[in-house]
Amino acid sequence: MIKKNITEKELHNRIMSLLNANLDTIDPDIVMFIKQNWREQAKVDVLYEVYDEVAVLDEKTNIYDGFLNLLKQKFDINQDIIEIGGGIFPNLSRRIAKEQKFGNVTVYDPKLILRKYSPENLALKKEMFEKDTPIGNTKLLVGMSPCHSIDLILERASTEDLDFMVKVCQCEIKDSLPFYSDHIIKATFDYYLKRKNNEFQANGGPGFNVAYLEEKYDDPTPIIYTKKRPM
Repeated sequence: MIKKNITEKELHNRIMSLLNANLDTIDPDIVMFIKQNWREQAKVDVLYEVYDEVAVLDEKTNIYDGFLNLLKQKFDINQDIIEIGGGIFPNLSRRIAKEQKFGNVTVYDPKLILRKYSPENLALKKEMFEKDTPIGNTKLLVGMSPCHSIDLILERASTEDLDFMVKVCQCEIKDSLPFYSDHIIKATFDYYLKRKNNEFQANGGPGFNVAYLEEKYDDPTPIIYTKKRPM
């Protein structure tokens, strides 16, 4: 996960410098969690965000790059795109915006740190994406582990004829299934996906497809998507 040339001291210094520069804008609970767990390299979304922000993730196994590569395989990214639940740093949206030849990316999250990012076609919204949030010309929703947003995404996709590609948040699966177990994670995912797909179709949706990041990213979390428009 972490580049081999990054020592533990260097990792600590980069992360603490980042936190100190943003103490007035990051939720205190998140700051405390990062300070307590910075060295664990655990597969926790907020740690991934911080590792990516301080440029210590190995480029070959960076999950943001992995998700972007899969997104480009499935969709034309040269269009208006909305990311839901972008986290404190817009790691994914920045990547999409930089590779767009035209179109815009708007990212929503109430914990976003508002600052000037490049490129100009990236817009930050420090708020929740809701049932009535205007989407303009957007026809594609994306998300990397947006907590408790799957039902909202499926609802808007079915009622507004939208495509989406979303990496499912494990906490959502755990909270919705009383029998969740890390020991039977594949079977748990399969049950969750089947149930959600049935709900999606029952509410007028076309059903979704399931994909996974390449094995080298070491992330078994399913990615669901619909694709109704050509590249």
